[in-house]
Amino acid sequence: MTTVPSSDAWDSATSLCLIPARGGSVSVPGKNLRPLGGMPLVAHSILSARASGMFDDVYVSTQETAIAEVAVGYGAVAIDRPAALAQADTPMAPVVEHALEWCRRERAMPARYIFLLQPTSPLRTADDIRLAASLLTQGRCDSVMGVFEADDPPQWSLTAASDGLLRPVAGWEQYLSRRQDLRPTYLDGPLHAIRTDAFHTYKRFLTDSTRFFVVPRERAIDIDTEFDFRLAEFLLEHCHAIDARVPAPS
Repeated sequence: MTTVPSSDAWDSATSLCLIPARGGSVSVPGKNLRPLGGMPLVAHSILSARASGMFDDVYVSTQETAIAEVAVGYGAVAIDRPAALAQADTPMAPVVEHALEWCRRERAMPARYIFLLQPTSPLRTADDIRLAASLLTQGRCDSVMGVFEADDPPQWSLTAASDGLLRPVAGWEQYLSRRQDLRPTYLDGPLHAIRTDAFHTYKRFLTDSTRFFVVPRERAIDIDTEFDFRLAEFLLEHCHAIDARVPAPS
């Protein structure tokens, strides 16, 4: 069981858990409301956040009424996001900044920490969230990321040269290296957490001082395509033990 931060190091009332869930998706239409394991996709992130016990409230930022209604039904607080911040190419930083300002104005909440839970990573667990909180409060870092190990080393990647022929990205020596001779590399995973002051400085979650923990590949799935959604359904049914979560709304 993951160690929960001590009460003197953690204040759930000033820890912002933000789930950005805009309406609209090019690759998987309506994916945040699409049922996965008997509940809307966005509900999985809400329930794992609530089960973690790390937050007084869980916030869902959306411009879509239907998503807001589902969020409230599963015990979250809906933040009305402006349409201008809900475009396919909208960066995450202004979305987070809007949520911080909304919480300060509407809830008188001075956020000390920010946890970003993308709804497209529905298989993270409450323990993952608790571990991130514990690492963040131990100090010696600005932020924490859950990551997963890359299936193949990036040194094995190939690119097309100007002559149209394949070349190794990192040169022949590294391309021909054995996996065990190369340092492990990681990819962005299902959880990001940061001190609010560091977020204001960097405007991103990966900083010059980011600690990490590795999650199993199946818990790090990021739903971006129809194939990803089908894979998540398979993993949820066959490979993933769901947290003890609060009941679904009636």
